This record gives sequence, C-alpha cells and structure tokens, in this order.
Amino acid sequence: MKDDIDPYLWDKSGEPTPDVVRLEQLLGRYRHSAPEPRGRVLPFVVGAAAIAALVLAVWWPFGSEPAGYRVEGVDGLTVAAAGTRIEVGARPARLAIADIGDVEVQPESVLRVEDGGEGVHALYLERGSLRARIDAEPRVFQVGSPAGLTIDLGCEYELAVTPEGRVRLTVHAGQVVIAQNEREVYVPAGASTESDPLSGPSPPFFDDVRVTVRDDVEAVLYGEMVDPEALARLAAFDDRDDALPLFAMLFDQSLDAGLREALYGRFEVVFEVPDGVNRESVLACDAVAREAWLENLRPWWTRQPSD
Repeated sequence: MKDDIDPYLWDKSGEPTPDVVRLEQLLGRYRHSAPEPRGRVLPFVVGAAAIAALVLAVWWPFGSEPAGYRVEGVDGLTVAAAGTRIEVGARPARLAIADIGDVEVQPESVLRVEDGGEGVHALYLERGSLRARIDAEPRVFQVGSPAGLTIDLGCEYELAVTPEGRVRLTVHAGQVVIAQNEREVYVPAGASTESDPLSGPSPPFFDDVRVTVRDDVEAVLYGEMVDPEALARLAAFDDRDDALPLFAMLFDQSLDAGLREALYGRFEVVFEVPDGVNRESVLACDAVAREAWLENLRPWWTRQPSD
C-alpha cells in the first residue's frame, strides 16, 4: 500500500508536488499548537486524509461556491446559473445577485441568466418587468433587453419590456446608463426613458419635468420637420433639470448637426466646459468628451430617493 502513495504524503520524505504545496498553504491557516498526541498517528490515516483533501482542492477550488444566483418564488428552481431561462408565474420571484443586491421579477415575466464575463453579473429580460436594487461598483451589473443594455452605476431601478420589445426604464436611486449601438443615454434618479428596438433610447426626462419641455423635445425629434420655435426655446434653457434630455440629444449622432450645435452653444454658457472638451469633440459625439462633461454635470442632476 505504501508503494502506491506519494512518499511525501506518507512520511514527509521526497519532494511535495505543486498541488500539495498549494493545499498546505491553503490549510495552513487552520494549523494550531495543540500538544503532540501520545503514540504515533498511523501514517496511512494522514496520507488518506491528505489525498482526499487534495482531490477536493483539485475538483472543488478552496472557498468556492456553486455557480449561480439563489432563486425564490419559482417552482422547481432554487439556483439559476448562466444559460438558465426563468419563466415567472403568477407570483413575483426574487434573485439574489451574489453579495451586491437582488432583483425582484414581476409575475408573467421571462428572464435569462447570461454569462457577463469575469466580474460582471448579467441578465436578459425577454418580457415583463423587474426591479433591481444593486450596491456595487459601476458597470458590474447589467440587464439586456430587446431595446438596449441597461448598465447599473449603483442604484435602484425598474425595467419593463412590452410584448413588442419596447423598454421603459425608471430610476429610483443612483444612476443608470442604457446603451444601444454604441450610444449611451444617462438616466439619474428621478428620471425615466423609453427605448425602441430600432431607434434606441429616447432622451430621458425627470418625472416632474414641465410639460412644455417635453412637448418641445417631441416637436423637435418626432415631427415631420424640426419645429424652429421649439428648438429656439430648448436652446435657451435656464433650468438645469431641463438640460437632462438635451444632453442626450447633444450626443446623438443621428440628429442634425445644426440642431446639436444650437444646443451646444447654450450648454457652453450654462455649464463649465471641461478641459479637453470642445465644440468639435462634442459634435463628433466623442465618447471621452461625453464622459468628461457628464462627470461635471452629474452633481446638478443628482437627487435623493425621497425627492
């Protein structure tokens, strides 16, 4: 029997293998200074224990947990790993997203767990609605949908998908980005936006926005032609909350350059332009320029959940 066992595991003779060295390092934290037992522990007992621990370390890495998210409220499903499709019945379901938060999925919703890559938690909402409460570093948690990718920046929000694939995003705390076709729209707490599978996300509005601002944005974006009077009113904004939908328009390359240049002229007056950002970089929808300016603008649009 001794001949079949690694000499190092039997009586400490010979050189340990790298796996054994790793195992000893992992288990070393549990070493204690209890008195040596009287008599000699049978070497084959020590050897068998070490071999069992080594096999365990190889097949189940030390400290790891079964992959997947804990699920409550779905019959026959307690853990959902990447690739799992979750069909929620007549009562809400809940997913615990590791140690960063949870997602409440409303009845009659369909959700998939995705492989987001290292360090990223990813879901895909096919239809229905959910409410996510996440406390994590930006972009660690993401929810895909037929009309864009919702990227969490540390927040609480609701996401709903209609049978036609349209999306409505409502942010209750923190901030979210919704992205489609390399375009990102920033949505802070107290604001909402909608997104279409073809045209992507619309400009976000604070929920208490003045009706005239919403009407003017719609007249500029969705009329048969740009309403010049509506554009003039938007380009003369003085309320910084009114600038939230205009910032999304400013960096929407699908819009007319003249329209965006008119908005830029007012932004340049109302808000400080960061170093390295200029008219050319903004009108080119440069992502670095957008993020640099957004970093300065976020404090103006930050609201507490109770606001």
